[in-house]
Amino acid sequence: MHSTSATPSTTAVSRSAFSSVPTPTATSQTDVTIDMSSGSGLSFSGSWASSSSSCGSGTSKTVSSDGVTEAQFSELSYSFRGSAIYVKTSSSNANYIIELDGNSTNYGQNTGWTTPPPNCTYGWWLDNLDSTLHFLTISIYAGGKSITKRAVEPFTFELHNFVIAQNIYSSSSSPGATAATSSPTGGNWYRFGFGW
Repeated sequence: MHSTSATPSTTAVSRSAFSSVPTPTATSQTDVTIDMSSGSGLSFSGSWASSSSSCGSGTSKTVSSDGVTEAQFSELSYSFRGSAIYVKTSSSNANYIIELDGNSTNYGQNTGWTTPPPNCTYGWWLDNLDSTLHFLTISIYAGGKSITKRAVEPFTFELHNFVIAQNIYSSSSSPGATAATSSPTGGNWYRFGFGW
């Protein structure tokens, strides 16, 4: 509906980064922006901080380390209904994973990981999603080549917003794509053999 079809992948993928989200081609759809100042349905854990967006106006959420202070593993969870999602980020020396419905893309300097998209772009996106509830997580690990829970290397990861393509509903029906406030999986996660 927006652009070339994309299927979630468990391997590193590279696709076009958008400076702005494509306009919906269907008249029955609209784009809904989830900004980081609203907090609506966004669930944060770890060491996120609010800051002025480095990409212009608005508020972003940032995880960073100066290379002296130990950085804590941090994660965002969000659930939604919609046919597409676009995630706008900026990063420097950060290792992070964006995951939708259990399918992930790893960004960073590690062998086999994808080079992060250009800053201030919608560099991670998926479209042609079905009408079920979708679960998004963004996990920030550390800087450099570390994939451990904590690391002492300078890095910054900045999350600006999401844009979700949703169906337009009549006034008698529910908008249908509000977020859940709890983590989609609950409990501890196991990634790369580390139990957290």
